[in-house]
Amino acid sequence: MQNLKLHLRVMSRRDIIKEFELPLGSEKENSITVKWLTPPIDVVTGFYIDAMISQNDHELPRRATEVIRKQFTVY
Repeated sequence: MQNLKLHLRVMSRRDIIKEFELPLGSEKENSITVKWLTPPIDVVTGFYIDAMISQNDHELPRRATEVIRKQFTVY
């Protein structure tokens, strides 16, 4: 498969906090590292990562990809 992009969203309970659009190589498995600084917060906040893969700007069906939703907390 070619022209693949990973659309990565850092989300809070109500809002999209940050979005990343990253090209993917043609390898069968890809590993990507993203560094992100949290916005200033005054209370404990939970975030989670949502990901979507597209090809030629068309979203691949969710059943075609395996995405594990990751959640983390900032103190």
